[in-house]
Amino acid sequence: MVSNIQALRAFAALAVCWRHMLMWFGTDPGYGLFHVGRAGVDVFFVISGFIMFHTTRNNDRTVLQFWTDRAIRIAPAYWMATWAVVLLFWLNLYPIGVRALSGGDIIADMLFLPNYRADGDAYPILDVGWTLNYEMYFYLLFGLTFFLRSQAAALCMLTGWFILTAIVSAYGPPLPHALEFFFEPITLEFAGGGALALLYRRNLRLTPA
Repeated sequence: MVSNIQALRAFAALAVCWRHMLMWFGTDPGYGLFHVGRAGVDVFFVISGFIMFHTTRNNDRTVLQFWTDRAIRIAPAYWMATWAVVLLFWLNLYPIGVRALSGGDIIADMLFLPNYRADGDAYPILDVGWTLNYEMYFYLLFGLTFFLRSQAAALCMLTGWFILTAIVSAYGPPLPHALEFFFEPITLEFAGGGALALLYRRNLRLTPA
């Protein structure tokens, strides 16, 4: 299982690199190949949901311990990379895509909150960080399900929440930017990964015919 997940991670990482390379060079080879990179993000989110459910199946951690573990794993490296971009901006080296910054922009990114920057861009200062905003949102909600007796119930609760918020986003009144971001249906991919984890533990396997 571990080797298969690592292979999927490798595919996802290469797909994302492929998309960004095409964006940097401003080219599109056609045949839908430009969109392969976005599929890499989808794969990452499904893997994340799978791993969170699978590794906490016999969970003896508290919610606070879980959140702390996730923050320690993700935040320091992301913060350092973000500050590197900020430093380049302050040195008037103007990293790609960053034309203006405010203190609020930096604080929002440190807290993994979607935000319109001072230059009007909706991406974080380190633009690839938008995926981590979704990851941290998922970790926050997933931790809140620890009080439930079963992961099946947790999965149902998360899936229900993601569906409800997607409906609100699509058909409800205009929302603040952060809520509009977090209520996107892409969050259902985390639930999809969780469903795969529960099926995997029930020994459901896809085998060649």
